[in-house]
Amino acid sequence: RQTRFERRAGDRLDLDAGAMPGQGDRLVLVLTLPGEAPPEPGAEKTGRAEAIAARNRGELAAAGGDLVTALAEFTRAADLDPGDAGTLEKIGFLHLGSARPDRALEYFKRAQAWLGAGMALDLLGRRDEAVAAYRKVVELGVNDEHQVDQAKLYLENPYTEN
Repeated sequence: RQTRFERRAGDRLDLDAGAMPGQGDRLVLVLTLPGEAPPEPGAEKTGRAEAIAARNRGELAAAGGDLVTALAEFTRAADLDPGDAGTLEKIGFLHLGSARPDRALEYFKRAQAWLGAGMALDLLGRRDEAVAAYRKVVELGVNDEHQVDQAKLYLENPYTEN
């Protein structure tokens, strides 16, 4: 239960002048739920904006060929926004490119990225599961970057590393 404070007209309001914002200063109100403590001043803020920033840093690192930094930034973005399927898929492809189809498969499944999952499953020698994943791509009609066409090719010939 949250404490309720009331103030009536004519009540004296005792405030510490040193704690009040100066003229022109920004006033930030922090609302909390009952039983929740406000954040410590200067505490790191996390959320969707930070996840987007981490993903952008990951994309810049990947474009520059720094795949270690890219993986670290994408992983941070996924930790901050676990529902971002695009970031999860990128992590999967980084693991796939690093000869870690087992780790890639985890991220592809979380992202519901069935083409990537099929590719990882092919590399793991689990052809029946790979075929099921490719069929799912075709059924769903996912055609981002010609995924349906790729899935049809991999249904005929298993994916192999180049």
